Amino acid sequence: MPPKFCAKCLDEEEEVAATHHCPTCDLLMCEVHLMLHNKVAKTKGHAADVVEVKEEEEEKKQIMCQMCMEDDEETAALYFCPICKLNICELHLNLHNKMSKTKGHEKEIKILGEDGLSTCAHCQAHCPDDFVDAVFACRECKTNLCYHHAKIHTLACNHAKNPKPQGEGCSQLDTNSFRLLADNKFKQFAGDFEFVGFLGSSNEAQDEFFLKGSEGKQPQQFKKPNGLKINIYTKEIFVCDSQNCRIQVFDLTTRAFKREMKFFSFSPLHLDFDLSDDTMIISGDNQTVAKYTMDGRTLIWEYGKPNNYTATDETFGNCRGIVVDNEGDGNVYIAEWNNDRVKVLTRDGKFVKHFIEKQLWTAPQGLAIRNGNLLVNSRCYGQGQVAELSLPDGEFIKSYGKKQDLDPELQDSCYMCVERFSGNIVIADTDDSWTSPIKFIKGQSLLKLEKPRGQGKLHFSAPTGIDIDPYTGLLYVCDRENNRVQILK
Repeated sequence: MPPKFCAKCLDEEEEVAATHHCPTCDLLMCEVHLMLHNKVAKTKGHAADVVEVKEEEEEKKQIMCQMCMEDDEETAALYFCPICKLNICELHLNLHNKMSKTKGHEKEIKILGEDGLSTCAHCQAHCPDDFVDAVFACRECKTNLCYHHAKIHTLACNHAKNPKPQGEGCSQLDTNSFRLLADNKFKQFAGDFEFVGFLGSSNEAQDEFFLKGSEGKQPQQFKKPNGLKINIYTKEIFVCDSQNCRIQVFDLTTRAFKREMKFFSFSPLHLDFDLSDDTMIISGDNQTVAKYTMDGRTLIWEYGKPNNYTATDETFGNCRGIVVDNEGDGNVYIAEWNNDRVKVLTRDGKFVKHFIEKQLWTAPQGLAIRNGNLLVNSRCYGQGQVAELSLPDGEFIKSYGKKQDLDPELQDSCYMCVERFSGNIVIADTDDSWTSPIKFIKGQSLLKLEKPRGQGKLHFSAPTGIDIDPYTGLLYVCDRENNRVQILK
């Protein structure tokens, strides 16, 4: 329960725990103000009515093993399988992990109540059979909440740092009022480059389809997938299925297909999320950048002149990667490959400036933000590199991947992602898919997947969009010319 403070102390901008309550005055008081209350002529007659303030304990609902309940037994559940949507005890966990039908779920099992793996308090109270993982904890009342209920909590609770008026809606999350759960429990990419599976495949027939590099229009099939981004708050994977003119969305936990968003005026190339208003910003093959609601149904703004490649403030020259500075000023950065520059827009779609430094970097493609700086996959005199620029001014700081830094150097057409907590960089080296398609810059060391271009597992043909699931450490890579998304660890 939220702490109760002395009302008089709060008037003096001090937070002192209340020890007594006067029902006549409806006033919470500390020991000092209780003494004053009982001496003042106006209120000393209330002394007999004053009661002590006792800490109220929230009634906690015991979560029972659903398998035991089927046998008319009540045993506390200790684990939760998100694939089966099942709460189970220790005994049934062992059975669950041995059965052929469910033993493959073992890695997804969650411990109930463990910080970072706890369930949303609101979901648990109202939907006890369908738990959703908590992503945030309210700094004030310590309630663990999923992304959806954190937004509602911000709207409803008067202790939110920036509370919104009732009825305004709950599309924006007040991140100052919450902490992200269990940052230290997120897993890093191991860099072993072991094959895990294909996104969208759940059986051998689908595996065979992807192994042949086949293209398709059905859900879970792809035609030239280009960009990929993981939303760690909604726990979803967004894939720009470019030549099908759609974005496909998959569940991050189960990797099951959830929905698709069709676009008729452009093919989506890359995307990122604006967490301030729960939207996505997409770069398109028609040389525009557009902001949409997360369901893809409502266009909020569009920037650029369709199919105009000229180098003006209002146009893009072959737009590629895109990133939103969600931890900074919220600006949107778009790589313009043909124009050798990065365009900067506000999150409202207004032009700010260009970053141009042709002596130090050209032909930008992939973009990422690390420690408040912008990373740019680019070239320097024909040699691939990752240039680091300061924000918000765009000044060149240093580069990674040149021959003197790493051997072998990067090629010139790359996309990348940055691990959330380690800062390590994983690169999809599009032009080097003949020999070393995936590279992992870990500090000043370079790990690489050495496989020739091909259609087999761990073989790529033009890898592009890439991102890491911080909950599992798995790496998702768009294998564009093979029309699939490979999952590695």
